[in-house]
Amino acid sequence: MFLSELETSEVINLLALTQKLYNQYKADNFKQSISADSFLSYLEDNGVFIDKKKLYKMIKEPPLDNFIANIKADEVMWKGKEQEAPDTSDDQSKKIVKSMAKKALK
Repeated sequence: MFLSELETSEVINLLALTQKLYNQYKADNFKQSISADSFLSYLEDNGVFIDKKKLYKMIKEPPLDNFIANIKADEVMWKGKEQEAPDTSDDQSKKIVKSMAKKALK
């Protein structure tokens, strides 16, 4: 099943629920995953009925691929955590640039 096969209202609900859950996990020190069963139960409790097989297909295409990176060992893996750049302070950034410049001069 593809998103295009769902009714427009189902697609809107699916996206809204996925984004809501994604934002909740992101706000909670970014827990990186949720069990697939919990995710599907959450959707079902809110009127969106899909199974794991359909979910596996649907996460590979937009717009779900913006929120879900993959499903590994029955865990829905959220996008974002592994792609975020590490925080660096201005002082640390300057030290890195200075170090690189010294190495380039040698």
